[in-house]
Amino acid sequence: MSKTSIPNKVKLALVGRAGGRCEYPGCNKRLDLDELTSRRMNLSVFAHIVADSPDGPRGDAVRSTLLASEIDNLMLLCFDHHKMIDVDAIEDHPELTLFRFKQEHEERVANLLDIHAVHKTRLLFVKANIGGRTTVVSRESARAAVLPMYPERDDLLIDLSTLAVRDDEPSFWSRSAEEIVRQVNERLRPTLANQTPTSIAVFALAPIPLLMVLGRALGDIAAVHVFQKHRAPDSWAWENQRGDADDRFMLDAPDAGAEQGDVAFVLSVSGVVHENEVYASLPGQVPIWRISASRPQVDFVRTRDLLAEFSGLFRQALHDIRRVHGPDVRIHLFPAVPNSVAIECGKVLLPKADPAVRVYDRNRNKAGWVFALDLLGGAEAVETAPD
Repeated sequence: MSKTSIPNKVKLALVGRAGGRCEYPGCNKRLDLDELTSRRMNLSVFAHIVADSPDGPRGDAVRSTLLASEIDNLMLLCFDHHKMIDVDAIEDHPELTLFRFKQEHEERVANLLDIHAVHKTRLLFVKANIGGRTTVVSRESARAAVLPMYPERDDLLIDLSTLAVRDDEPSFWSRSAEEIVRQVNERLRPTLANQTPTSIAVFALAPIPLLMVLGRALGDIAAVHVFQKHRAPDSWAWENQRGDADDRFMLDAPDAGAEQGDVAFVLSVSGVVHENEVYASLPGQVPIWRISASRPQVDFVRTRDLLAEFSGLFRQALHDIRRVHGPDVRIHLFPAVPNSVAIECGKVLLPKADPAVRVYDRNRNKAGWVFALDLLGGAEAVETAPD
């Protein structure tokens, strides 16, 4: 039995994300109507993935309290499937399985709404300097990518190209990260709160650590659709089917035991990050966790399914790292990833529950990886390398 009084605004948001139906796979039962009598009634249960009590199903001594009212830790279920996951078959429903059930159901609801003939979205562009060049995304290519959604007339823009700082200056990361957070909070959120539709389509090219900051800033905004820049063919449109049935992501954990302290987390998706590169950037040899694409290359992530697969595995890895190395572990993240994956990394982070995350950037001038910014740390705000 839940011990938490979940705020009504969180309940309403969850009902919206779930489409008013049970999120257990294959059920999809309407929760506002008795199918036998057609009587209007409330049949919904707001179920916790991580129990709101440490001694409850999937409870945790620390995270149960932190996540008790977090929408990303709640599922909308019917009475039968709530009893199944919390009473009759707890062992068959671990945390990561339920997280995947929730994610797949809510993505399906969002996709079904997206194809409605009158559905509109607002385009969000991020403009930044990379290697001395300013990135520009054409509205024509973005419009083609969002079809059959229709873009609103007025676009949103986060412009980092006008900052009076070069990407090789020490203050670049701090000033750029602060500008992203400022523009999301002061311009984007009020716009979405006061207008419909509330969905946004994100077209962003910027240094990878800053895209993670963007994802972190957008994390709790509903209906954020991230698009990927493909090189061949030159397009932002997602493909309907993955080109190779064997395309997948793999999670590799270190052989060492449950050491406390720092760990490295390598993401080899658009390229390969080698072990010697990690050790050259960190003092001492730390355990290395790794998510790798089956064939790392720039255009590996070509479908929404692959992006969702990465998101679930990244979420699982954060959970496993915290479980193995303890709640005070600090993660040093080395990301060789495309733009959509970088944004997704920031989006799935749970500030109240996930470990501290330090992000590194591959520095062409110094021929190695250098610390860029703290995505999560002791404070909620993004921390960056000292000026």
